[in-house]
Amino acid sequence: MEYKLQSAQPGMVIIGAGVAGFLTANRMAAKLMERGNFNPITLIGSEPYIPYDRTALSKDFLMGGIDAGRLNLQPPNWYVTANVILQLGEAVTAIDRNAHVLTLARGKKIEYSGLVLATGAKAKPLFPALPSPLPAKSERRRIVTLENLDDALYLREYLQVGIRLVIIGGGFIGLELASIAARMGCLVTIVEARNHALAGVIMPEITERLIEIHRLRSVEFFTQDYCISVNERPDLIEVNLARHGTLIADLVVVGIGIAPQIELAAACGLEAHPDYGIQVNEQGQTSDPRIFAVGRCSYIAAPLSAGEDGAGDTNPQPQIIARPRHVGAIQDQIDRLIAHVFQESPPPPNLPLITSEQYGIELSILGNVFANEPVLWRGHPLREPSLAFLTDQGRVIGAVGFNAGQDIQYVSSLIKSKKPIAAASLVDLRIKLSDLARKAAK
Repeated sequence: MEYKLQSAQPGMVIIGAGVAGFLTANRMAAKLMERGNFNPITLIGSEPYIPYDRTALSKDFLMGGIDAGRLNLQPPNWYVTANVILQLGEAVTAIDRNAHVLTLARGKKIEYSGLVLATGAKAKPLFPALPSPLPAKSERRRIVTLENLDDALYLREYLQVGIRLVIIGGGFIGLELASIAARMGCLVTIVEARNHALAGVIMPEITERLIEIHRLRSVEFFTQDYCISVNERPDLIEVNLARHGTLIADLVVVGIGIAPQIELAAACGLEAHPDYGIQVNEQGQTSDPRIFAVGRCSYIAAPLSAGEDGAGDTNPQPQIIARPRHVGAIQDQIDRLIAHVFQESPPPPNLPLITSEQYGIELSILGNVFANEPVLWRGHPLREPSLAFLTDQGRVIGAVGFNAGQDIQYVSSLIKSKKPIAAASLVDLRIKLSDLARKAAK
């Protein structure tokens, strides 16, 4: 069944005012204006803030001096101009798929012609029994996560010279937070359960260079270890590890992964998996053709083949095509959704690009950064702008750049050309990447 947004219908409603929800509203509003359709878009967010850049929360914002308003993805008057109605500080409690009506926590009903779920994901707690809401301002909570603006505001009041900070989890949030905290004079330790930080994101050989930068700033790492318990005392926290004994901390930040928020979808009978998210097709449609899902709450699954109906399996595992986690992948997903709704051809997908900033070094991760062939280094990240190339049979398939933003565009051209490039040319700083890209494009 096709879904079409028509001017005589109630407007599109988006649940979730994070990056995915905002980008969907932004693209949809532009398309509606192009077509002279002035139906409003309703954007519902549980936080009281207009949509802001969450990726900035673990970066320089934590050092203070940056007003929260500077994180806004658009100023307040943009929403009026774009005909986007903001419902902030509101929680949706139920979706009536038959009546096409939402119910908010305060009892208000909102009709929809089409619905987009951009409910995102919640940080996994260290232990389920630990409280997750922020305490009253008169209290101090010392085991925290970093996933929203309130968390970041709380943290930046706490971080100061001499604070003993233990970060559990060596993902991007953990490393970016470590970078800020170390620069502020905190004593930082990272605990990672896997073999190395950013496991599953970057090859170990590249991660080692990044970790070396952290160690030069006195950040301590414990890998292949995990927290088994914590003891909160009046003046400190004891973090008990499985292998390395007890760490003493003033503050513990937990970054051990996320869990997709599927409660609304599951409650109204949409196909959803507690570990993967809300099931959608390539166009972002859920099992209800009027309802879409985008961002970290969703996953794209392959349809079951004949004889693969999961019969006899109490928990069949879906075949996952993609789980959009980063802004570029989310943008591609939204582009396909918009193209489907407005019956257009979607633009070609972008190469996967992840960016991070640590100690003033801009990290760019482009394409496929896992390969069986040796990593080819162009320069060294400790001394100069550098790139780590990943190749397959001589073809560039991905790269990781350290302060190499200007060269990333040329790397993209090399990847798209799918032509073999001599390893000696990639690593020779005397040869310009722009020249290599130009030759590969011929």
